[in-house]
Amino acid sequence: MTPSKSIVHTLLSKWIFAIRNARQKGISTNLLIGLVTFWLLLFANAELWNVLWKLVFKTDEVNWQLAASLPVIVFAWVFTVLSLLSWGRLAKPILCLVLISASFASYFMNAYGIVIDYTMFTNVVETDVAEATELLNWKLGLWVAMVGVLPVYLIARVPLRRKPWAKALVSRFIALSLALLTLSGIALSQYQSYASLLRNNREIRLILVPTNLFAAGHGYLKRQLASPKTLTAIGTDAVVNRQGAARKPRLLVLAVGETARSANFSLNGYSRETNPELEKRNVISFTNVSSCGTATAVSLPCMFLDVGKAQYKDGLAKSREGLLDVLQRAGISVMWTDNNSGCKGVCDRVPNHKAASHADSQLCTSEECKDGVLLTEMQDFIKRQEGDAVLVLHYKGSHGPAYYKRYPSQFKKFAPVCETNELDKCKQEEVVNAYDNSILYTDYV
Repeated sequence: MTPSKSIVHTLLSKWIFAIRNARQKGISTNLLIGLVTFWLLLFANAELWNVLWKLVFKTDEVNWQLAASLPVIVFAWVFTVLSLLSWGRLAKPILCLVLISASFASYFMNAYGIVIDYTMFTNVVETDVAEATELLNWKLGLWVAMVGVLPVYLIARVPLRRKPWAKALVSRFIALSLALLTLSGIALSQYQSYASLLRNNREIRLILVPTNLFAAGHGYLKRQLASPKTLTAIGTDAVVNRQGAARKPRLLVLAVGETARSANFSLNGYSRETNPELEKRNVISFTNVSSCGTATAVSLPCMFLDVGKAQYKDGLAKSREGLLDVLQRAGISVMWTDNNSGCKGVCDRVPNHKAASHADSQLCTSEECKDGVLLTEMQDFIKRQEGDAVLVLHYKGSHGPAYYKRYPSQFKKFAPVCETNELDKCKQEEVVNAYDNSILYTDYV
């Protein structure tokens, strides 16, 4: 046997022995928390270490004390948080849930360059099956299996040592004290370095897994619970001017959504012809406009409320009337037709429905419909209209990352296109082509 094979055989034998020994005798909860912390820092925080590497080592003068202390202080911080959450018989389930959640979060952070804040948490909570399905791929499955399921399986196989509650409490107190002493010692000895690092790079807290998940969840719950419970009425004196009794009923159609960048509109100077139909009409394009947020759950309610971006709060659409409520009370027929992931509270108090999947078999699959189905919905609504009405059509638009699914094949004007939800597999040109085709189709609809 060669020396290298002998070393591998020895290490493998020791590893197998350690697992068998742990299964027979069990391990302490503190040790389990430490192992989970180490696993998370090793496999679920690639983005964090990448950012810290650039901030610490890609400088003219490397602060070696800061560089050496970073893994230690991060470990101590995550260990402290997990120790405060994991107690008694709930320790295993909580740690398993953290591992699975962290595996999903780390994949999407690595694949799409996102950060985890309360807005992203809101997206997860308020998504639908069709939207979530588009994000699934074999890479995600493999990553979750290795980073999340594998350690969960090992945790399930290894029992925890049971201690009297007094001894368990003392043991946890000692472990927490050591972690907190480590945190405070490093922070105090290098206060200026850490203060500067965190003050100038606030995104660090949004990429540290799993504490970013806890902070995002807390932020979401805080905003939801802070929403007023009573409904605030607005525009109670609104009336419709019906001069001319013999006039025809009036219809206003609002096309809303989604993810359509002004920069990709030929109406606004984009070099590609992405708005040929709109350009034939004498339309006005408002270019000096910004959304309240990048999440549907934020931007959609905000645009129908009267409070403006500065005063908007999450969940406000459920406790404050908006444009559609005022129109309906004034006697105008209102209908919200949705081909997206819901109206996020905007249409809760007016007639609304999901675009019928049977409306056009060529535009619909078992999962979703292309936005062209909204044209059929609009025609059906017009046939039923008797008085003044407002019809809101909520488009799927250019919802990503599967841009290629947003349009029929005949609208594949710009090619080649990215035909996967794994954007890192495609060239930038292919992603842009798929996106521009979705804008072109929205223009047609």
